[in-house]
Amino acid sequence: MKKEENEDIDSPKIQELKKAALEKSIKEGSATAFSSGTTLSYATPYALALGATGSQIGFLSASPAILNPLAQFASSKLMEKYHRKEIVKLSVLLQAITFLPLGVIGLLSYFNIISNYLVYLFIAFYALLSIFGGMVYPPWFSWMGDLTNEKERGEYFARRNRILGIVEILGMLTGLLLLNTFKTIPVLIGFSTLFFLAFISRLYSLYLIRKQYIPLDIKRKRDKIFLKQFLNSNKNFKIFSTYNFFLNFAIFIASPFFAVYMLDKSSGLSLSYTWFIIITTFGAIFNLIFLKIIGKFSDKHGNLKLITVSNLFFALNPLLWILIKNPFGLIFIQLVSGLANASFIISFNNFSYNSLEQKSRGIGIAYVSILLGIGAFLGSLVGGFIIDYVPINFINKFFFLFIIAAILRLAVAVVFIPSLSESQKSNRNHHINLAHPFRGLYNELTTLNYFIHYIEKEESQSLKVLKPLKKNVLRK
Repeated sequence: MKKEENEDIDSPKIQELKKAALEKSIKEGSATAFSSGTTLSYATPYALALGATGSQIGFLSASPAILNPLAQFASSKLMEKYHRKEIVKLSVLLQAITFLPLGVIGLLSYFNIISNYLVYLFIAFYALLSIFGGMVYPPWFSWMGDLTNEKERGEYFARRNRILGIVEILGMLTGLLLLNTFKTIPVLIGFSTLFFLAFISRLYSLYLIRKQYIPLDIKRKRDKIFLKQFLNSNKNFKIFSTYNFFLNFAIFIASPFFAVYMLDKSSGLSLSYTWFIIITTFGAIFNLIFLKIIGKFSDKHGNLKLITVSNLFFALNPLLWILIKNPFGLIFIQLVSGLANASFIISFNNFSYNSLEQKSRGIGIAYVSILLGIGAFLGSLVGGFIIDYVPINFINKFFFLFIIAAILRLAVAVVFIPSLSESQKSNRNHHINLAHPFRGLYNELTTLNYFIHYIEKEESQSLKVLKPLKKNVLRK
């Protein structure tokens, strides 16, 4: 890209290119979100339709969780030699191609061809899908960091995620249409069709990426950041990474099995695909309702408070699965899930951007992603082991799993959040340093209470829509 060697990053021309690139990123992300909507929410039901056991479902979640961040680390090293845009383009192409065999597996199962091995093939290709997705993230993350203004970053990503969420919901509803409306289509053929649609959608996102502007990338090729050097120079981000490892472990002990709990006949629920997708879709809808205000909350009050809010909602979530059993109640649970996920995504991205210098963004995000992946890998395996092999007679095995997850998620908040500090790059230099863990818990609950009141003040109309649902759930 020789034409960029002398570019003036403050010139009106470059600013216009950046603005256009950000808008194009929303379109590209929408195409990616549609492919996610037609596949990610259906991966567990697809595997169950192929005959997967609880342990295999755990491994389905575990293998991508560890392989994706390893791919991110490898990709961050590739950035030292190759242009970020070229890495993104190749990775997206390979990811698109991988959707094809995942779609073919459903056809092979339907026609009873090598059916004994199809679950393992599905897990293997699904892991490949995650590997190529992981290779995309570090160069894309660095690329977007160069395009976005620090002061407007929270609001931009909130708007982007809100639009992408709508498109992902459309993808999920497309799946619901295929699996339930056209009753003449066998379920395995429906799953195959969804993955073929994802292939087409991902190819379109590649087309848009090829046309998107990227700032000068030459200096980054000369910068070599070593992991040990990076960690020694940024201890706050090191603590943040360790916190995310333990949090993800606690999350993935239970999260992969919410879908199994809804669909498995032994769970006591045994919901239809229709109810499964309706409940799952509402999680994304609630996410969209609050994304904008969560982005503003982050920009106004800092990411540390948002991290606290996210963690406490994550801790509450598995307990609600025990207490609420009717389908309308499960929809209400998605309100908590949507708030937790939206808060996590925005706080994670913004805390990472504010804590990392431009030259270390690639290796920094790769490092924390590896720890996230290891945590998810171990958590998924432990959860699957408990479901299939631990003899539990005194309580529903899913409930036992959910209780363990809730306790661990709360413990992670109490232990780690008091040690984190807001980045010096932020104007909100908050630092929590509390001597006693129970005092820390009190302050975290106070933060959660403040967050809820903030939402009530800023988004009162949205809450009025939700009040009838809340009353209905509590009455039942």
